[in-house]
Amino acid sequence: MRFAKRFLMVAGAGTLAGILAIAIAPKTAHGLVAALVQVSNTTANPVPTEDIRGSASQILELACPTNDGGQEFCVQDDPITPSSSPFTVPAGQNFVITQIEALCSGGGSGILSLSYSISKVGDVINATSRVYELPCNATTVEFNLQPGLVLSSTGNPIIFVVGKATDAPTYVRGYLTAN
Repeated sequence: MRFAKRFLMVAGAGTLAGILAIAIAPKTAHGLVAALVQVSNTTANPVPTEDIRGSASQILELACPTNDGGQEFCVQDDPITPSSSPFTVPAGQNFVITQIEALCSGGGSGILSLSYSISKVGDVINATSRVYELPCNATTVEFNLQPGLVLSSTGNPIIFVVGKATDAPTYVRGYLTAN
């Protein structure tokens, strides 16, 4: 009982001292609290200041001509238009892919392969690919890649089909970010 009484007296005195310190020196108390919760914005640990995925100027939709069975570059325009030029990730930016949409029918399954550059040293481009299998049952299939697949500005993304062509172009959606 004596210990509990002493403990409560010490805790009460400490609380009273803290309240008194905040009343006498509010700037110092605020500085102490701010120092405890301060967030540092460094390149190793960046602090997001704006959600760029919602910015219309950064959103991209690419059309990849997988319906002809070929291996052609994705374009920002309609892939049927012959004047369309291949999409290239702008220098100093990354393209973050968040969704791939494809349509296949006729039964069985189709396979999409997304090929993209991961580095460039001189004239040598090191590339990798990801493979996505989709059912060919006349429904649109969406692959959601959250938080996203990052493509750097070292080349052009290519989506091509392995075996069966899709019924329509494959659409790749995402957004641009600064490096």
